[in-house]
Amino acid sequence: MAAAPALAQDQDAEVDAVSAADLEQENTDRSGDAIIVTGTRISNPNLELASPVAVVGEEELALQATSTVEETLREIPGAVASLGSNLNNGNGGSTFINLRGVGSNRNITLLNGTRLVPADTSLRVNLDIIPTALLERVDVLTGGAGSTYGADAVSGVINFVTKTDFEGAELTVLNSITEEGDGYVGRADLTLGANLEDGRGNVVLNLGYTKRDPIRQGQRDYSEFNISSFSGNPGGSSTTTPIRISAAGGASGILGNISTDPDTGAESNTGFLQLDPDAGVLRPGFTPFNFNPFNYFQLPLEQYRIYAQGNYEISPAFEVFAEAMYVDNEVRTNGAPSGTFGVTAPIPLSNPFLPQGIVDQICAADTLLYVPAIPDDPATPEDESAPAVSAPGQVEAFLDPAACAAARAATDPDDPNFTTVNLTLGRRLVEFGERLSVRETKQFQIKTGVRGEISPTLNYEAFFSYGESDRTRKQSGNGLRSRLLQSLNSTSTDQCLDTTNGCVPINLFGPTGSVQPEAQAFIDTGNQQSNFNRLTQAGAYIEGEPGFTLPWALSGVSFVLGTEYREYTAGASSDILSQTPSEVLGNGAATPDFTGSYDVKEAYGELVVPLVEGKSFFDELTLQLGGRVSDYSTTGTEYTWKVGATWAPVPSLLFRGNYQKVTRAPNIFELFNPQVTGLANFSADPCAGSAPLSNADLRAICLAQGATSGQIGGIIIDPAGQVNVTSGGNPNLDSEDANTWTIGAIFSPDFLPGFTATIDYYNIEVTDAITIPTEDDIFANCFGVNYADGSLAIDGSSASDPACTGIRRNPATGNLFGELATTPGLPQVRTNQGKIFTDGIDLTMAYSAPLTDSIDWNSSFQGNWTNSSTFQASPNGLDRECVGFYSSNCASLQPEFSFNWRNTFSFNDVSVSVAWRWLDSFEYEPISDPSRFVEEFTTIDSYSLVDLSARAKVLDSLDFIFGIQNVFDKTPPLVGSNIGSTGFNSGNTYPSNYDVRGRSYSLTLKLGF
Repeated sequence: MAAAPALAQDQDAEVDAVSAADLEQENTDRSGDAIIVTGTRISNPNLELASPVAVVGEEELALQATSTVEETLREIPGAVASLGSNLNNGNGGSTFINLRGVGSNRNITLLNGTRLVPADTSLRVNLDIIPTALLERVDVLTGGAGSTYGADAVSGVINFVTKTDFEGAELTVLNSITEEGDGYVGRADLTLGANLEDGRGNVVLNLGYTKRDPIRQGQRDYSEFNISSFSGNPGGSSTTTPIRISAAGGASGILGNISTDPDTGAESNTGFLQLDPDAGVLRPGFTPFNFNPFNYFQLPLEQYRIYAQGNYEISPAFEVFAEAMYVDNEVRTNGAPSGTFGVTAPIPLSNPFLPQGIVDQICAADTLLYVPAIPDDPATPEDESAPAVSAPGQVEAFLDPAACAAARAATDPDDPNFTTVNLTLGRRLVEFGERLSVRETKQFQIKTGVRGEISPTLNYEAFFSYGESDRTRKQSGNGLRSRLLQSLNSTSTDQCLDTTNGCVPINLFGPTGSVQPEAQAFIDTGNQQSNFNRLTQAGAYIEGEPGFTLPWALSGVSFVLGTEYREYTAGASSDILSQTPSEVLGNGAATPDFTGSYDVKEAYGELVVPLVEGKSFFDELTLQLGGRVSDYSTTGTEYTWKVGATWAPVPSLLFRGNYQKVTRAPNIFELFNPQVTGLANFSADPCAGSAPLSNADLRAICLAQGATSGQIGGIIIDPAGQVNVTSGGNPNLDSEDANTWTIGAIFSPDFLPGFTATIDYYNIEVTDAITIPTEDDIFANCFGVNYADGSLAIDGSSASDPACTGIRRNPATGNLFGELATTPGLPQVRTNQGKIFTDGIDLTMAYSAPLTDSIDWNSSFQGNWTNSSTFQASPNGLDRECVGFYSSNCASLQPEFSFNWRNTFSFNDVSVSVAWRWLDSFEYEPISDPSRFVEEFTTIDSYSLVDLSARAKVLDSLDFIFGIQNVFDKTPPLVGSNIGSTGFNSGNTYPSNYDVRGRSYSLTLKLGF
């Protein structure tokens, strides 16, 4: 990787640092006397940027055996891993980059300086679509990009630069496989190019195919079994097999009354009872279901792509250019077998599959049952002694043993003794097999334009671009809630009471394997969702030198003036099954249809003013200014500006600095996404257990949140460590403001030829940030939780406080987890009340020198120290520090220190390269009470990986690159499965931050002619 410094947010990527002068030389345009560097649209042969830019070169991508660029970018020191190819849960079929940890929606992704069509409604670009084999380099700019590319470049810009002068043919074939014999990755690219009419033009065509096989968590010893972060014992889901049952109501509160906590072994009133299939009765406690083996550590991918570009100079004043790309991308995610996941169902006591022993337990527990009500007779006076009506056609009642026996025999709903009981069911439908989601993305983008000279010192460019991205998600193996309830409402083994849709009764009350194939075929119909994105953009600018130079300068003033227009349209559509909350079993949030759009009209300008050159202590002093005014159809007019400078007291030392003010308008997801209920990782609930029985204020709060008196004392925390959360867009959002600045230096000493070092301090602060509160913040605002020790301060809380009543509980159990349609859980409302801050230092060093007459040594180092990365969701919320910490509140890991160091030794036609990647240690967020977890899971030691590669030129036209990744087969650190956020803490570790493949081998063949 190359560096004029600073990066963004993905944790590791080996870097070949080069001096700014070398970088300029590499990036000359077709005339050979002007450069175009990411971060400005001004071409100037003397320009060295005031903003840090890191560069990943073609050679680095080849040595890393990269199948997709996301794998490289997330390994850059100072970057924070976003959703990537190692994450199964929550992955929507795309990969992103999160520069500096301030959000993957706060940076811009470009291809040859033009925005790419987004992949989702947050307007993020899928990095998997980039044509890796055709890349000349990747520029990562982390300061001062807003005025050049748009105000949403809060943390920076990633610009993928392709080869524009390729001639000939090149075939590249990459193969990689782990030492375990799994996780195969294959990539093949054919690139064809030709120059036209003595270099007046060039055309390039790239055809590519990638196949990536899955790695399951069950294929690694450390992740084969789910481990509870609380106890260190086997963990997993409370939706298991055989079935787990609980029933609310009655004098005892919960069916069975006493059960055993699977983590601690303590008996408590949790209502967890599991079927003993041999005895046909429910026993206290349950065996958690191990879902790990089914989840992926490496997502399978199959991709076809085509990319073409061309340019032709009719005259110096008029050159036409065009590029087009098309990608067909299929990604699969996998889940453990579906289940009932706490569905509360009215079960006839005469259901033939319901064991008699369970019926006897129901009757003995004095459980609240429901029996048919006598239809209202308007002529009959109201009987105040009659049971209260709880639902149309039903009344509440308690059955004595005799009535229960009569209900057991009553199979006709018209029979007065016919009775149903509301049971909360936790049955894993292992007979269905795995839940599979297949996401296919079809994406294309075209760009065309003209450019040329207005005069010898002035140039122009104008372009138009249009792109579409359509993704379809097809699911199977889930099953439908409505059909499950229909199947359970049966009093015979071969016919449902409601026979529509060809209903087949289901046996959930037997041992594993009892669910009939016919019942599966009825319940599992499959479902489908899709989303789309459209991006139309056009722009034009003129740039160059107006023809005047300041008295103490040698170079003339340069400028650019431009205008740009963009229109975004995005949305989602689903079948009615996916739109219905809780209808698709185990699907998490519903996906209602929505569409949103906005456009923006912009004008911008930049000015580079050489103030002093060639003077004592002022070899160079240059001022850089930029500004952009944006008119959004949603939020109105916004302003972005920057000021930067470079000062070289001597040729070997250059100081640089940059200050930027940006305003980011909310995206389509933030504005228009409907409110939906989904899942998050969380493992606390003040209303759980016996505490509300002895604390009247706490009891009042729990009741105000939807719990019933009968549920108090029996409320539990989800053993899987999850909680329901409700969030979505907010059409009343305004823009957020950001101030960013960097200051640093480039050092290329004359006394050490071949050595270059850069150091830069960066500082990013986002105010009025569009954020949602963390789960801890929601609890603290209501219950007055003491972050230091987890204790409560209920005296200051009120049952009528909106911070408390906004939390909504499961009406059937009082828990904060369960059916999404009835349990909103924690409210995570998007507002402009947040604040985000990060700062740190980037350091790069590069050295190149001959060791002997025949051996050359090239060394490159890139490191980062992140001083702080804080997030405050609201003025009353905690200003949370996440650098060096992990918890459910800090999503992806962000180390305090990290570095990559590559050393390459070259002799004749062979080179050997060693790369060392190092991440600092972590500890569990101390303010979130680490004593709840096993002590060994509350710290992560520093982590090192070593990669080895060798490159050999066998023939003039044939190169081989052999690589060993993770040479010492370093395993990832283990922290259990529910100590961090759902998306990033998976398989007992953090798979986006640590290597989960194990030692692997790669072979790349490159044939050119």
